Amino acid sequence: MPASAARLIKPYLKKVVLKVHPDFFVKEPIKKQHNAAALQQLYTILQPVLRPEQPSTSPKRPDAPMSLSFYLKGASSMNPSVMFTSPRHVWPIVHDFLILCQQLHVPVNAMDLAAVQQTLDHQKRHTNPRSLHQEFATALYQQEQRRAGQPTHWTPAMILEQPLLMCDPSIDQQRLANHLAQWLPQLTPHQWWGRLPTLVVPANTHPLPDHLCKGILVLHDSMTPKDIQAYLDTHLQRKLKEYQDQD
Repeated sequence: MPASAARLIKPYLKKVVLKVHPDFFVKEPIKKQHNAAALQQLYTILQPVLRPEQPSTSPKRPDAPMSLSFYLKGASSMNPSVMFTSPRHVWPIVHDFLILCQQLHVPVNAMDLAAVQQTLDHQKRHTNPRSLHQEFATALYQQEQRRAGQPTHWTPAMILEQPLLMCDPSIDQQRLANHLAQWLPQLTPHQWWGRLPTLVVPANTHPLPDHLCKGILVLHDSMTPKDIQAYLDTHLQRKLKEYQDQD
């Protein structure tokens, strides 16, 4: 498993380095120093993926969540930071690294994102078995939370901050966020928004293989609110079941 994770991220890592290498900032010492330190931290975080043979108890590896940010060539301000939430576990690291790639404008293949998300879902269900009582209690709690705290409106920033929303690199994320912020209130968001991974791909994308889409809502960027509602009416219950029961 670590070998497949390493194969997946290595091409992206090369592109990230070409975006943020400290040598690009020879005339900007503060940016150069920051990117040099952040790049070293990134390699340290990626150790469990790139060098799984090294002991996981290595003192150089972080235990707590770690936030990383970089300057890009030609940018006046620092890019938004990305949080590596589980720096001791391979696939959460891979997931957060791909999010970092997107923040740095490194295109990420939608199928890679979907495959990583499916792996995380699979691990979650097999490493954290829960009793029916726990599941029921959690469901009741989440239902009450939705009743008490479900927003009545969304902003584009809230859309973009949703960790379960994934986009193909070619998608105009700001345009998408603007649309979803207007449309969500009429799309019964409490049933799926923030509950299911949602992948947005271009309308001309070939259908993703079924085994990569289990438990994942797949929307096209050309969909209208009516199209999205029709898709949810047809697929939501099956996707929820897949998300809960996938093997």
